[in-house]
Amino acid sequence: MTGKAICVLLAVVYSVGAEDGRAALERAVELLRQEKYQEALTAIEVARRALPAQAQVFNLLGITLTKLGRASEAEDAFRKAIELNPKLADAHKNLGFNYWTAGDGAKAEQSFQAAIELNPADEFTHYGLGSIYLASGRASDAIAHLERAKALVDRDATVSLGLARAYLTTRQFAKAVELLESTVRKQPADAVAAGLLATAYEGAGNLPRALENYERAVRLDPGNQDRYLDYTRLLLDLDRYDDSAKVVEEGLRKTQDSYALHLRLGATELMKGNPEKAESAFREAIAMHPEIPLGYVALAKAFMKSGRSAEAADVLRDAREKLPPDFVLEHFYGLALESLERDREAVDAFSRANALNARLPETHLQLGKLLFKLGQTEKAKAELERAIELNPRNAAAHFQLSRVYARLGDAGNANKFRARAAELRNQAGQPVSPTGSAEKN
Repeated sequence: MTGKAICVLLAVVYSVGAEDGRAALERAVELLRQEKYQEALTAIEVARRALPAQAQVFNLLGITLTKLGRASEAEDAFRKAIELNPKLADAHKNLGFNYWTAGDGAKAEQSFQAAIELNPADEFTHYGLGSIYLASGRASDAIAHLERAKALVDRDATVSLGLARAYLTTRQFAKAVELLESTVRKQPADAVAAGLLATAYEGAGNLPRALENYERAVRLDPGNQDRYLDYTRLLLDLDRYDDSAKVVEEGLRKTQDSYALHLRLGATELMKGNPEKAESAFREAIAMHPEIPLGYVALAKAFMKSGRSAEAADVLRDAREKLPPDFVLEHFYGLALESLERDREAVDAFSRANALNARLPETHLQLGKLLFKLGQTEKAKAELERAIELNPRNAAAHFQLSRVYARLGDAGNANKFRARAAELRNQAGQPVSPTGSAEKN
């Protein structure tokens, strides 16, 4: 509690308390200012005996007990203050603070909300409530409160960065840039702030400043592979493959566990048209962490890209035998088998992938296409409908479903889904044939 708030508290007590109680409370306030908490507690006990019905006395008692680390007793004191005066906003706020400190977000939220209703202008209550919402991922709610506690947010680097993340989550990139520029000026060596600022600039469309800050984050935190991954992702999006490869190579020299960087190097080499170098990088990743499926999938994709589907299927088959069931392995195993025209085995693989994770629209699409090819029209229809349910903008699923309806003799639905596929392809800037079908399905 600030000195000003304590003085306000004293003014209220003076008007209603007994003389000895007022004197004891005045001494307690002074002792609190001097951080002599045990002596303050003794004085407050005198005040409590003289003023047993004053909520403000119990609120101050709760503050003192909190300072002494006696949180449970402090909560009892705050609750007593609220019982005596339910409209005492400070008691609700202080109780909320103790719940928050103890990690009980639900109770803290309830107390802070009660305090806000009684005193909507209190910055600390907005700060506490906004911080709770940040921790629970409620970005919009967090922003609404933290923007009303700017002075406190500016003094708390953790909450300031949390607010920046909330702005990014809600795509308020300009606000994120403004906040993070201020943070970076105050904390020029903070790699997290630099990385978030890069993300904000990227979202705002200022790619040169984004690259500048991604590079800065790498320089500030050279042992963190995530910094290199963020930087090279944007470099790859800009088709700057050579620059990406140089950054990854630097990361491989400076980081300890560079599994993800080997995968990124492999992806970069694939984009540069160097499948052999890509294969080598993916094998390095597998050697580092043979228990992770992603390396095998990346290597298989490299084989498939160069027309070596049989080798891709072998890699994935071997991984499936060594690792626990994994829907990504099954999905790509299905793709490799399909490219080899081993359609029934591919159906089994896609079906296993669906059993492990039924929320991947691409698996339902691939399974639907194969089932249609094998003449299992009703099953194909169900899979394609599920793909559209999971991703209503999946043009390929709409087109395949139009073929299913055509085979079933339902011209109306066939035309409807064919037209919708063409519309989605057009919106995405993808080529569409004169008949309305996608050129590649």
